[in-house]
Amino acid sequence: MVDSILTVDERTELIKNVATLIFNGPVPLMSVIPQQHCLKIVQNPLPETYAWSIVTYCEASAWMEDPALIVQLMRKWQHLKIFNDAIARITAAVPPVFHIPPQVWDPILVRLNLPLLNRSITRRAVEGFSRPLRQPNYEGVTRVLVVTGPAGSGKSFTVLYVQYISQFMNHANFNSIYIDLKAQAVTRFGPLDLARLILDQVNPSWVADGITLPELQEEQASRWINYLCRVIADQVALAGKTCVIILDGLDGGGGVQLLPAETLEMIACLVAIASTESIPEVSRDMMRLVLLGFEHPVRNYLNTVRTERIKPVERDEIRKYFEDYARFYNKTIATAGIEDMVDAVLQDVPNDASRTRQLADKALAFAIGIINS
Repeated sequence: MVDSILTVDERTELIKNVATLIFNGPVPLMSVIPQQHCLKIVQNPLPETYAWSIVTYCEASAWMEDPALIVQLMRKWQHLKIFNDAIARITAAVPPVFHIPPQVWDPILVRLNLPLLNRSITRRAVEGFSRPLRQPNYEGVTRVLVVTGPAGSGKSFTVLYVQYISQFMNHANFNSIYIDLKAQAVTRFGPLDLARLILDQVNPSWVADGITLPELQEEQASRWINYLCRVIADQVALAGKTCVIILDGLDGGGGVQLLPAETLEMIACLVAIASTESIPEVSRDMMRLVLLGFEHPVRNYLNTVRTERIKPVERDEIRKYFEDYARFYNKTIATAGIEDMVDAVLQDVPNDASRTRQLADKALAFAIGIINS
């Protein structure tokens, strides 16, 4: 198993350069790696500590994007031989594939250090994103995924999973964009705010292209919201890729406490568009929607909406993870041996918000032992 991508010298030098880049704040970082990743890296007032977090994140994320996120970071200093050589080596390498072909929906890892233990509904839903709409049978087709669950249950982990799957669907022209509402420092996050954030990633040059988003004037709010959603759908279709729009933090927190009624209406409108219930002549079935922490009712247009309320990881799911991991690496483990590992993983794990992550970390540690034995 690959434990790291960079050498010690490369990592040390990269941390030093990144620390210099961000000395005056995080904004320059957004010119190097995509904004959605910048927002997920915990900032630190100490440049070297923050730089360490950035490099660690980009390395651990591995090939979640093409080119690899760590390659995108190093390109800022590719004139230096140490980084030019590293970029050439990583670009020539074969990215690790942590699923059992051809079941891309069933990865045992979604990046170097993050195992996926359960989430069966999410797996089936993301598989259904690729299925074409066919009248009159919509069995298995999914256009909207809603994920709910308590704090710490792994809702945001869905983002990494969707991005991982998108990586292997380049042949189908899949792309994912990520909006974290928790990172928005506004007290009232309205439809216009949401529309701008989505367009910034769907088409970064939308303002330069002359696209305008009007403020709500005298017309009805519903008509205005429909217009904003129509603009988004049009830009998604023009981009030429099936776009998975991921909205995180819909259960509040950070700067967003309660979504205004107009924003809830806009999300409902996006659901209708993604399900092709609304303006299919514009959207051309190019939009998928993932709603994380969205506790409001969602209309199941054409039976294309799937909802998963995350449940605690169970014994059977840990057992299956070990079986799949062993099979992936062509290892044979006795049933009794797997049961012993499951017992060890479940031992002394607290029943609190950290439970899911602690189980995942322990399971991965034991799984690595499988291939090293």
